Amino acid sequence: MRITARGWSVLVVSTAVGVIGRLLGSLELLCAGLAGAFTFAAAILLSTASRRPRVHFERRVPAEVFADDEVRIDLVASTGSRWTPTLTVEEHTGPESSHTFGLAAMK
Repeated sequence: MRITARGWSVLVVSTAVGVIGRLLGSLELLCAGLAGAFTFAAAILLSTASRRPRVHFERRVPAEVFADDEVRIDLVASTGSRWTPTLTVEEHTGPESSHTFGLAAMK
């Protein structure tokens, strides 16, 4: 799990509002800062405890690949849960080109 920029900004702003509220003696600002901090903590707890499926990926590539060779690359996705997400794979095939593949939910 990683915290996004929006999560960090919520934490920084709520901390700043709480500190300003404490310094100025404003109960409303202090409560607003605490509410933001509790929202951040609740989001961390909920995202950690969510039933989001854990997907494991394995990419099989030949040991040696030369220019102008045709190569088969296998991408294996597996999960231990009934709940599976849809998957979009973008493969960069050159410096200026890429291919996008959409996969349905896995069984």
